[in-house]
Order: sequence, then structure tokens, then C-alpha cells
Amino acid sequence: MSDLAIVAGAAGAGFGVMKPMAEAASDLARRLLGRPFEVAGEMLGDQIYCWQCVNRIKILDKLSAKVRESNTPVEALPPGFLVPALEAAGNTDHEGLQDLWANLLHSAIENSDDQSPMYVSILRQMGGAEALWLSDNVGEVRRGMHAIMTLEGAFQPVVYRLVALGILEHPNPQYEAKESRTVYPGVDPSKQQQNKITIQEKHGLGLGGVDTVRLSRLGLYFCGAVGLLDRK
Repeated sequence: MSDLAIVAGAAGAGFGVMKPMAEAASDLARRLLGRPFEVAGEMLGDQIYCWQCVNRIKILDKLSAKVRESNTPVEALPPGFLVPALEAAGNTDHEGLQDLWANLLHSAIENSDDQSPMYVSILRQMGGAEALWLSDNVGEVRRGMHAIMTLEGAFQPVVYRLVALGILEHPNPQYEAKESRTVYPGVDPSKQQQNKITIQEKHGLGLGGVDTVRLSRLGLYFCGAVGLLDRK
């Protein structure tokens, strides 16, 4: 079964609104895949499968609008990039994340460098909170000026997750005091220079005080690919 409009019909309520969207999405999916977009008709009664297909329709509709606006010629994308992308994109109904998926697919159409499975892997691990935080703060973190306060800070968990994904990095290590002794051979140890305090780097987030995070190099390219940064 190859017509995404059938999915919209199976979705029930709102079919009149979704049918044109689904037809446009079906045509775009056919061009991206190089063949009709097939759905499993016997699974349309499965609410999860149907929900995923409806999410893909919405993302492809957003992508279709971007393609029309940019007048970008659409050619088939590599299956190794497109199939995992469409699979993962079906698992979110968050408007902000759907926008990022549509932007990534549009970037991949325009630039083969953006046809990266790594970008798909990063985006599929992001939730709505990460998408919203990054969208709101991308300008600051690009300049390395976003302050994260302490472990009690409201945004701290989101920052941790974006660091774990490799999107953000922590450029300024915290410091701790550490004692050291200068040793002079042949000199009575009791008369040697007393302990002095040196500064020792201690890496990590949230060790106290005010600290900053910035976009990593990967984060810079990723944010460009998903439309959060203008690369022109």
C-alpha cells in the first residue's frame, strides 16, 4: 500500500484537513525514496503505527513547504540516511522537533554533507525540552556566553544532556587548590620550601560558581543542518 492519504483516512477525525497534506507528503516521499512510500495496510489498526505515520505526514508537509519556498530540486536521498530519518521522525509529535526534522531533511536535499546518520542519531535522542532550550539559547552558546549556574539551576539537566550528545562543550574547566612541595636534593627536608598552593584543573560541569558552555564544533554543524543557525 503506497498512499499516505490512506493513513490520514485511518486517523479518523480531521481527515478532511489531513488528506491534502497526506497527498503532498506521499508525492514528496516518492521523490525522496525514488519509489512509492509504502505503508503496511494491515497495521493501520495499530494506534502506535498510525500515530507514527501521521507524524511523518506532518514533517513531510513541513518539508514540502520548504522545498516550494526554496525552489529546491528534489532527488532521491541515500536510503542509509533517509530510512532511519523517517523512522525516527515518526516518533515525535512535538512541533519544535518536527520542525528540526523537516529542516534536516531539507538541508540533506540541498547539501550532501548534511546526509549524515550522525545527525539523525543526535536528533532522535533529543526531546522537546532539548529542542526548545537549544533554539532559545543557540546564539549565546555559539559565542560561549551562556552561563549555567549550579547543580540546582533549572536548565542544568538539559545542559547535561546536550553535553552528553556532543552538541555543547564545557570549555572552561573548574579549578581546585592542591598542595605541592618543591624538593631540593641535599637540603635538609625540614628547611625546604614550605608547601605552596598551586592551581589544578578539574574538569566537569556544575562544580560550583558560575560557569559557561558553548557549542562544540559538531554542535555548530548540527545546528546549521537543523536550521537553528544561518549558514549563509
